[in-house]
Amino acid sequence: MVRHGHTPSPVNLTSTACSRCCGANVRSARCSSSFPSTALYAKNWPTPAARRGSRPRGWGFKTQTLLSPQQLRHLVFPWHAQIVTAAHAVGKPAILHSCGKPDAIMDDIIDGLHYDAKHSFEDSIIPVEDAYERWGRRIAILGGMDVDFVARSSPEGVRERARAMLRRTADRGGYALGTGNSVPECISATQWAAMAGAALESARAEEK
Repeated sequence: MVRHGHTPSPVNLTSTACSRCCGANVRSARCSSSFPSTALYAKNWPTPAARRGSRPRGWGFKTQTLLSPQQLRHLVFPWHAQIVTAAHAVGKPAILHSCGKPDAIMDDIIDGLHYDAKHSFEDSIIPVEDAYERWGRRIAILGGMDVDFVARSSPEGVRERARAMLRRTADRGGYALGTGNSVPECISATQWAAMAGAALESARAEEK
């Protein structure tokens, strides 16, 4: 438990590379999977409850961050700075998954914490296309095919939006195609395959 007014002390960090994402080249459009949080954890957290909550979770909701930016900077970001340092020390990119409206803390994520990539985008907050144009020159943008959009759209609609996003980013890089969050059961295999198929098309085109 972090006491009010108490700056968290450094802890030893142990990293376990996530086989699905840490080896991915985030400048390529070939990776079509939804990126999970990088599996990094603090092994010397003070209590079991703290250890259970040590992995990155959503920092916000539709309109703002859950804690104020000032509270995040004091209570949360010092731990994440160590996570990023640990990932970089072993030559791995540090990838953040966080839901919610990130506007007030994106400078912290990019320039303060030095995360390499950000995952989780939602159309009702900021569409991935807008997020890419706003931040894509400074941090890799991952996923962003809105889960509600994928669930409600025809396979062709999903495929066309995925193709358009890959065309948008093809010459600039810094993007990997995937869903905006984890894939729920309401998304059919056909809808998911339409998105993944767009990535495969792009990869084949690059190889020619």
